[in-house]
Amino acid sequence: MDTPIPHGFELHGRESPATRGWKPIYSRQIDGSYQLAIRFAEPHSNTRGGLHGGVIATLSDNAMGLTLSISEPVPVHGMVTTSLLLM
Repeated sequence: MDTPIPHGFELHGRESPATRGWKPIYSRQIDGSYQLAIRFAEPHSNTRGGLHGGVIATLSDNAMGLTLSISEPVPVHGMVTTSLLLM
């Protein structure tokens, strides 16, 4: 890909089974939060060729968990952010 990675982003070092097929994922920490980014490609698309909502939800959930982990005085691992299960 010819387009440079946006300023401050680097390859994301963590891997999740849910995001393994979406590599490469990029991340940066800015203003006390974690930001995740991907280059949109076919593995991220829905049947209409747009970005799949599940990709958005999964990356958002990962970014929230990472942000929470760096906002604690002592790093927390294994934090759960939310659930999309319907009861």
